[in-house]
Amino acid sequence: MSSPSASRRRSTSSSATTPAACRSAPTRWPTSTAASCSPSQAGSRSAAADPCATVAYCFYDGANFTSRKLTSRGCGGWQYLTDYGFGNKTSSWTNATRNTVQVYDEEVTPRKHLWTESPSTASANVGTTAYNKADSFLTYCPPA
Repeated sequence: MSSPSASRRRSTSSSATTPAACRSAPTRWPTSTAASCSPSQAGSRSAAADPCATVAYCFYDGANFTSRKLTSRGCGGWQYLTDYGFGNKTSSWTNATRNTVQVYDEEVTPRKHLWTESPSTASANVGTTAYNKADSFLTYCPPA
């Protein structure tokens, strides 16, 4: 697998690349089928988890599937969490699809593989090595 050129990498420090709908306390959510974000219990880390939709994969800002949530249904190609205000924010995840998702840290050269989301799996805590370091992911989809 080859990595895209450095020009494809996204900055995680600028809110200019974060859609207004995905910033803190949003009032409406993006309509893209590739990804959308939700408040997931309005940021409360002690509230019940906001479940991930069937046939989607979700990244959560808090451990135990809490806080803000980014939902994606896209298949194939690179997606950048930084485009949705989720650069360096993922603490837990759910993969409710038949797809395999590989997650990377883009702030190192070369990019670093953090974890692989196998189909129909979840992690309530990504662990200290990968905690809040995810910037991008690549989805592999089985033939229909």
